[in-house]
Amino acid sequence: MTAKERVFRVSVGAAVWAVLVVASLSLLIALYFTYWPDRPVTDTARQSVVDAAKEGTAAVYTYSADTIDKDIASAQSHLTGDFLSQYQQYVDSPAPSDAKKNAVKTAATVVGAALMKLDPGSADVLLFINQTTTSASNPATTMASRSIQVTMMKVNGKWLISSMKPV
Repeated sequence: MTAKERVFRVSVGAAVWAVLVVASLSLLIALYFTYWPDRPVTDTARQSVVDAAKEGTAAVYTYSADTIDKDIASAQSHLTGDFLSQYQQYVDSPAPSDAKKNAVKTAATVVGAALMKLDPGSADVLLFINQTTTSASNPATTMASRSIQVTMMKVNGKWLISSMKPV
């Protein structure tokens, strides 16, 4: 083997090693910034998930006998996973037809919200809601206040409610 062939083999070997090192470092840097758990969250991301939680929760807790089918469809568009299945059980129960018969009208207003946790694909939001209800049997408005922890999941780029639990 000549000196020229040896230099060429060393040069090719060094180039391959350099490419592998650069590619490995690039991959590690990309993974670090993709999964960096303590990275700063933008105000826009925070507001986006809180707004989705508020809108979805209001949709779940607001319905009227006159528009209950539309109200149910609206609520379902904000739900995902097991919670969507649980809500479907409610829809399949006698409750919606009872609401129609009794001319029930209920409206929920979110009066406060706080982001508890935000990850790239999930979030927890604490909501405070006021809910007013009237019906044919009780035309006087009744009011209830509650706090709810809402778990959000990002599905196809949209924040959807995957669970709700009273706090």
